[in-house]
Amino acid sequence: MLNAVELKLELPSNLTKDEVQTLLAVKLFETERVSLGQAAKLAGFSKRAFMELLGRQQIPVVNYLPDELREELSLRKIGSRHKFERALAKVKDVEPSEEDRL
Repeated sequence: MLNAVELKLELPSNLTKDEVQTLLAVKLFETERVSLGQAAKLAGFSKRAFMELLGRQQIPVVNYLPDELREELSLRKIGSRHKFERALAKVKDVEPSEEDRL
């Protein structure tokens, strides 16, 4: 759970509260200070809508180095699709926290 802090700002007339809140959420996510769910909540968006916003701003939702992505996508780690599916079947099915739901 987040500790809530209230922040009061005097904004220039060309900026709205919602716009500043969204920009803050995007920057906090981009700098890895908050999770996707936390940033979406701060901006007042669903996770899906926030992910679309990030896409329009060309900000990656998942930030892998090329080698990390290759390793993540390869099945070499597990050995085969069959082994992967067997391992996955052993994982407990849990519900995501409220802030991490799509």
